[in-house]
Amino acid sequence: MGTTTKSPYDVLLLVDEPSFRKSLTEHLERLGHRIEYRTSVLAALDRVRDRMPDLVILDLDVDGSGGMPFLQILRRSQVTRFLPVLVVGKRSQAMQEAYDLGASGPLTAEACKDLEGWIFVAMSRYFRRSEAIA
Repeated sequence: MGTTTKSPYDVLLLVDEPSFRKSLTEHLERLGHRIEYRTSVLAALDRVRDRMPDLVILDLDVDGSGGMPFLQILRRSQVTRFLPVLVVGKRSQAMQEAYDLGASGPLTAEACKDLEGWIFVAMSRYFRRSEAIA
């Protein structure tokens, strides 16, 4: 587990806005990652329970504002508490709350330009946490 350059990653997108989801999917696929998407919190939770992704990209405004409860559920579980989650949101306060809950980082419009770099940061944090526990 000591590498952060594993590729491709299995990425779960929890984004309900179609054009943004399409843009992220195309970009991630160009980087070689495998993408699945869900448009509701319940569907995403089912997916995580069935098969753990390597990374989640979470829109905090999915299902109204169901992204934050989704992140809280992930962080309460021993199985998913360190799962890397990059968050997307329009409100800076919500983004800060998500980061305080353990999100791996914010994915702003600027950050999307360096999506590969942000994925590297998220996975690096995950591997450091995992190795500290082992």
